[in-house]
Amino acid sequence: MKTKNYVASVAILLTLAFLLVPVSSRAATFAVTNINDSGEGSLRQALTDANSTSGSDTISFALGSVSAATITLQSALPAITEGISVEGPESTVVTVDANRTASVFVIDSPGNDQTVTMSRLVIKGADSGGLEGGGIYVGSGDTLNLADASIESNSAGSGPGGGIFNEGTTSLTGVTITGNSAGTDGGGIYIEQGNMIVTNSTISGNTADRDGGGIFYGGGVITLNHATVTNNTADNDYPANNVGDGGGIYGASQGSRINLNNTIVAGNTDKDNGDAGSVTFAPDCVRIVSTIYSLIGIGDACSPSFPDINLIGSATSPIDPKLSPLAGNGGFGRTHTLQSGSPAVDAGSTATQGNSVCASTDQRGFLRPKDGDANGTARCDIGALEVGCGDSIVQSGAAEECDDGNTTNTDSCTNSCQNARCGDEIVGPGEGCDDANTVATDSCTNSCQLAKCSDGIIGPNEECDDSNTTNGDGCDSSCKKEASTVEGGGSSGGAGSGSTTPGGTSTAETPATDPSASPTTSGGGCTLLVR
Repeated sequence: MKTKNYVASVAILLTLAFLLVPVSSRAATFAVTNINDSGEGSLRQALTDANSTSGSDTISFALGSVSAATITLQSALPAITEGISVEGPESTVVTVDANRTASVFVIDSPGNDQTVTMSRLVIKGADSGGLEGGGIYVGSGDTLNLADASIESNSAGSGPGGGIFNEGTTSLTGVTITGNSAGTDGGGIYIEQGNMIVTNSTISGNTADRDGGGIFYGGGVITLNHATVTNNTADNDYPANNVGDGGGIYGASQGSRINLNNTIVAGNTDKDNGDAGSVTFAPDCVRIVSTIYSLIGIGDACSPSFPDINLIGSATSPIDPKLSPLAGNGGFGRTHTLQSGSPAVDAGSTATQGNSVCASTDQRGFLRPKDGDANGTARCDIGALEVGCGDSIVQSGAAEECDDGNTTNTDSCTNSCQNARCGDEIVGPGEGCDDANTVATDSCTNSCQLAKCSDGIIGPNEECDDSNTTNGDGCDSSCKKEASTVEGGGSSGGAGSGSTTPGGTSTAETPATDPSASPTTSGGGCTLLVR
């Protein structure tokens, strides 16, 4: 009895202790149920409510059965000051459009060091008016984990970091950063300090009026794993010096370091004195501490030396990775696929551990590695995407005959990217069957049609097949042999009648009177013609 009373007392005390914990310290979930700028069920209200609690809250979306929804802001959202997870829905693409009013998301919890996680969001339309970070600002000590997202068409005005400004720790996975601009440095990304890891992501088409069209980093460490950095521009519009360095990536200080693993940096523009360059450093190039299995279009100003496992071009002999235009190729954001003949195909790492890991999937979630060059060895491609059947690109080197961008096995292009044909064991268009052989007399003919009576082929359970369903011609309508008909005695028809035996042999027939006939045998008043 004492034991029972003790247990009961402990349970009561624990319950009371839980009830005494302030509601504000418990993790909660807040649902966004509409696309309004403010009010109950809005994103603004959900952020306000999450900031009022000290737990790691979740913001979810319940917007109904729509494929896309845009939340257009009329003013800046409240800064995120607490740990929070903002999870976009699987079935709806949610866009948060700042409507050129301010930055979209500001993560800033001074002295509080919070972790914010975001996924499945399109973050666009910001104009920070010269403040750091158009799309996202990550404050010192804070952490951002962003996955399956697109940061596009944001501006920092006259300031740095059009897409992202980072002073804390940021991880980007499956993210596309495109069409962003900065009036100074870092059109796509600006790293003031702290660390950043970019994995399976695309940084394309961003512009800085000064340095680092794609990425500018002034301190800390940035590591790019399976990234594609292309089509970015370091312009020469900055009024102080009218120069721009590092169209792709620019490292500014002795303390800044970059690691490139299985990454493409090519096709970027550097308008400093008209010289193009993918990666540029001022004053020198010692700040690339690791470049493994990567492709750099023009690497003259990037590093004093590169290991032989990299593909490094020069101003006189640049390397073209043969990227397709930015487009929807599956997955969340837009990406660049590798065109047929790209030197990046099967040129990445085969490692499963260490600094140059071959990732298990690409930015779209497609499996890695694949044997893209059909040499019998599967290895990762360099860049954010992996070439493979189903990516809409016919890779002649991979022995693909077709690629219709899907995994449907019963259309004109099979899911192994071969043209559908009779005998491939796949029932394709216009086929009734396919038994993977060329035997004409089984249940599936050698033209891949189901065997049937009257098809001219003696198939299973047929004794004959004369290509018709007429009875009385030796092979009846069910493809069974008919008994031979012998003329005589007038019992089988009149003059001129006869029959055909199964197999096509004619019997004697009695012709009508024909004075011109030449008898071969005569007797008994009958004439026998031999045919």
